[in-house]
Amino acid sequence: MTRMPYRFEEWLNYYRALGTDHLFIAVEESPEVESLLAEAPWCDMVTTSRSKPEQNPYETVITRQERVMAWALGECESRGIPWLFHLDDDELLHFGQPWEETVAQVPPEATCLVVRNVEGVPDNDHSDFTTISRFAVGNETGWPMLAYINGKAAGRVGACSEMGPHRFTGADRPAAPPPRRPCRPAAPPARPPCCPVTHACVP
Repeated sequence: MTRMPYRFEEWLNYYRALGTDHLFIAVEESPEVESLLAEAPWCDMVTTSRSKPEQNPYETVITRQERVMAWALGECESRGIPWLFHLDDDELLHFGQPWEETVAQVPPEATCLVVRNVEGVPDNDHSDFTTISRFAVGNETGWPMLAYINGKAAGRVGACSEMGPHRFTGADRPAAPPPRRPCRPAAPPARPPCCPVTHACVP
C-alpha cells in the first residue's frame, strides 16, 4: 500500500534486481504512481488496486492493509506464486543468500515465516535508502532502534490468511536465535546484515 512515496522507482528497481516475481500494490491518492506503474517494465511486474480516499487515512490504515494482504494472497494463488511478503514502500528485503536457501529452512507444514528486521541509520540529512551504509540491530526491547523489531512476515500462499498487518496465520515456533550485534555508529559503505529467519509458523 503506497501513498505519495519517496523515490518510488528506486524502490521498484531494487526489487526488480532482487528477482521478485511480482508486486501487488494498492495505490492511494498518488496519480503519478499510477502513471509510472502503467508503463514498461512495471506494467508486467506490478498489479495495482486503487483505494478510495479516506477522510482520516491514519485511523483505518490497519484495516486497509489487511484488505490489501487478502487481495494479494488471492492474486498470488491464481498466479502460482508460493510465498508473499508484506512490505512498506520504505522497506527493503536482504537475505544474504538466495531466497531458495532461505525458504529451505522452513518446515514444510509452516504457513508463515518471519525474518529479522534492522533499521537504517542516516549518515546525514540527505541520506535515504539508496545511500545508507549503517544499520541498527535491536535487542529484546528494540534498543537502539526507533521503530519496531517485530520482523517482516511472509505467508505460504494457499495455506494461510492475513493476521493483522504484520503476520500471517500460524502459531509461532521460534527458530534458533540470531547472534546479537550492536549498532555500528560508524562503518564503511556495506550491505545490511543478513536478516535470518527467526520464526516459522504452523497451523
